[in-house]
Amino acid sequence: MKITRIETRLVGVPFGKGNWVYTMLHTDDGLVGISEVTCRRWEQTLEKGIHEVGKYLIGKDPTNIEDLWEKLYRDSFWVGGPLHATCISALEWAMWDLLGKKLGVPVYKLQGGPTRTKIRVYAHVDGDTPESLRSAAADAMARGYTAVKTRVGPGGHARRKETEYVTKAFFNGVRKKMEILRDAVGPDVDIAVDAHGCFSPGDAIRIGRILEDFDVLFLEEPVPPENPDAMAEVARKLRIPIATGERLATVYSFQQLLAKDAAMVLQPDVCNVGGLSQAKKVAAMAEACYRTIAPHNPNGPLATIMSMQFAACIPNFLILETTGDKQSMGAAAEFISDFPELVDGCYELPKGPGLGVSLNLDAMKDYPYQPVFDMTR
Repeated sequence: MKITRIETRLVGVPFGKGNWVYTMLHTDDGLVGISEVTCRRWEQTLEKGIHEVGKYLIGKDPTNIEDLWEKLYRDSFWVGGPLHATCISALEWAMWDLLGKKLGVPVYKLQGGPTRTKIRVYAHVDGDTPESLRSAAADAMARGYTAVKTRVGPGGHARRKETEYVTKAFFNGVRKKMEILRDAVGPDVDIAVDAHGCFSPGDAIRIGRILEDFDVLFLEEPVPPENPDAMAEVARKLRIPIATGERLATVYSFQQLLAKDAAMVLQPDVCNVGGLSQAKKVAAMAEACYRTIAPHNPNGPLATIMSMQFAACIPNFLILETTGDKQSMGAAAEFISDFPELVDGCYELPKGPGLGVSLNLDAMKDYPYQPVFDMTR
């Protein structure tokens, strides 16, 4: 089996800003490997990069995945970084899909799995008023989620400098929001909290000490991800787990987090970390340090399936992110075949070969590329 051509398609997110990039690797025996990645605000650059990096694959056997990954990474010379790693992720996941289809087994079987048959997921829950927050929480509970994640405080996702002054009203708002959410979901539902890397270590510690009263699952990205020493400072001074890793690429970036005891929960994104092989290596390093993995995945339906394949072949999986809204579930049903139903807060693993699903390219035609110019989250 040889790769004959690379096809990509940019698809506008049906329910928000941004785009998903779908890759199809065509082969001379008629099989097509598929993947989905994204890198918000950089999707057109990413699409070009997939073809630029991937031209090396034309004429190659896609089942030699480890060797091809090294070639795509090392021979690029300008190695590392999320854009480079995301391009490789797109190509590598499509190769895993091809290998699974060729052998007639799911990707997780190729990795020694499954380590579990159900993948626990959480939903995003938020609201700008107490009423809207309660309503969003009630909706998630009614649809079967047993875990949710929310923003750290009131207000939108506008970017803020981590050294900006944080008012007392904001800290009071964090406590009030958590009181409302915990009351809405009850004592047995897990709540994760995302700070989006917007705070200094001092302010992150103040926020974390408020969250300690609410038995949270983890505090995500309390400080920006560039400085693992600052992340470690926050982790040392709190009694709740710190989670981070969504903006890190390749196993080399995660090594520093573990060396500095900067996080208890690592969050590689299978779209951006460099693919399945890199995600598994991150998980193996974390396992040796008794850390767990909660893959970052506010992505589309196929990326969710990819993340499930990863979760099913590691022993230290904690929980998988999904947006969890009705619009994303609609996109899942529209864009790919056989998307699983949510049952008791979990998705059943796909059982088909490769990724276990197929793309509906015709449905994607109704969602063209949409530019994203603003700098808000």
